[in-house]
Amino acid sequence: MTINFYNFLLDKFKGYTTLLFEQIDFKEGSYLHDVTITLAATDAGIGVSHIEYSLDNGATWKRYEEGLTVSKEGKNSIQYRAIDKVHNVSETKTIEVFITSATIENAISLVKQAKGNNGIKTSLSAQLEDVIKTFEKGQKNKAYQSLEKIYSHTNKFTNKDLEEVDKKEIMFMLQYILEHQSANSGDESPALLAS
Repeated sequence: MTINFYNFLLDKFKGYTTLLFEQIDFKEGSYLHDVTITLAATDAGIGVSHIEYSLDNGATWKRYEEGLTVSKEGKNSIQYRAIDKVHNVSETKTIEVFITSATIENAISLVKQAKGNNGIKTSLSAQLEDVIKTFEKGQKNKAYQSLEKIYSHTNKFTNKDLEEVDKKEIMFMLQYILEHQSANSGDESPALLAS
């Protein structure tokens, strides 16, 4: 997922900022796993020397080269600013990016928060909890097979069972877990990974 931030700066950095976002993955405003941020600045005066960013609330600044990838789960606060060729510094801007990891626990949370039939939600949550237990027993192949069945079954739900947007989010997370199963090595399972 890539987010593009274009920082348009006028003479003496008294400009304005326009932010362009890629579509978020989840309705509460978060992205699934890594997000790449692209920064660009222009100055009608002397010209831009470089862009800097900070991931620690301005304690340290790094020179932006190309594509800043954010992957830490939860709230990520990114500050950025531009410096022109005579060392004028633009106003510091802050953006927040929220990352949700693809874990079975997070899929269960999506199910519990979903709008729909409580019996369906309870059943789906219990099935996903069983998958966690299967992973914990070391039965990785069986766990992924169960996850595939849950994914397929969820796809058949109607709007009466689960609201469409919630169903899509749950399926999106399950699909990500299934597609990345080969990336999980050793005894780790998507139920226990906390990217």
